[in-house]
Amino acid sequence: MWLSDIKTLEGMRENIKISIIIPCWNSENTIARCLESIVANQSDNIEIICIDDCSTDNTVDIIDSFIQRDRRIHVSKKHEHTNAGDARNHGIAKASGLYYWFIDSDDFIAPESIEICLNKIKKYFYPDLIIFPYKKITGQGYERHTIHSQADTNEVVEIKNLHLENYYQLTSPEVWNKLFKSELIHENRIHFQSIKSSNDIFLTRAYMSTTKNYLFIDELLYFHDRTIANSIGTYRGLYLNTIHANQELKEYLIRNNIYKEFKKTFLKSYKSNLKHELKNTRKATYKALYTLIIFLIDINLRICSLSR
Repeated sequence: MWLSDIKTLEGMRENIKISIIIPCWNSENTIARCLESIVANQSDNIEIICIDDCSTDNTVDIIDSFIQRDRRIHVSKKHEHTNAGDARNHGIAKASGLYYWFIDSDDFIAPESIEICLNKIKKYFYPDLIIFPYKKITGQGYERHTIHSQADTNEVVEIKNLHLENYYQLTSPEVWNKLFKSELIHENRIHFQSIKSSNDIFLTRAYMSTTKNYLFIDELLYFHDRTIANSIGTYRGLYLNTIHANQELKEYLIRNNIYKEFKKTFLKSYKSNLKHELKNTRKATYKALYTLIIFLIDINLRICSLSR
């Protein structure tokens, strides 16, 4: 490596910026808690970008009050209400960080979580993907969601050393317990789908297919609140979105000539998504559709096993 390259990299290490992107829609009851948890982290190496999806309550006023006391916070107002995926894309277009962290407006993060992430980024020299556990808050209390039991923690894992047939199964598709490297999102033209649910399936899985390595941090950094009635993550009744998300992912893998490489892990992930939807729907038509697709996926997985 040339000396100039080393100096450039060392300069980047001292100026790491995480862009925190928060889609907001009628979040007046939770946005203050969310922002308080973020601004409690004192690092200057972050920017906080709130994307207002045409709220009709006091969400923007609350954000403005935070902007008055913290220069790291910005707000961008969309002209038309759509969905969280579209709002996140809007945030990506505004962001300037080396990493993106997508946080929901009704969730919150742990104290010092940003400093922990920044230190890990420096220590492990810019992993492509960073993943950490989270706690889900439900009406019954807390549920801890951790990383896959077979994952290596606190060390960078090279993708080339893995058996890819279980690669997607290392982590669920949610985006808020992950940091994504911005250059990989832009270079590979990866985006959130403009749908009201399951919009993170495509981005997370497509992104994972472009990474060379990942890092699991075994520290609880995120709290996901499912008790809020207006929660971004509580959309239901949008039964075809999971199918749409996985279909676009398959097309992306085929278009980039990597479908064969990721086929088995893709099919397992698709099956898991459908089983989740099957558990949550009461409509007989969709139950039958999901059951049929799961059956076809199982056939494909058996064929994959026989062809090894």
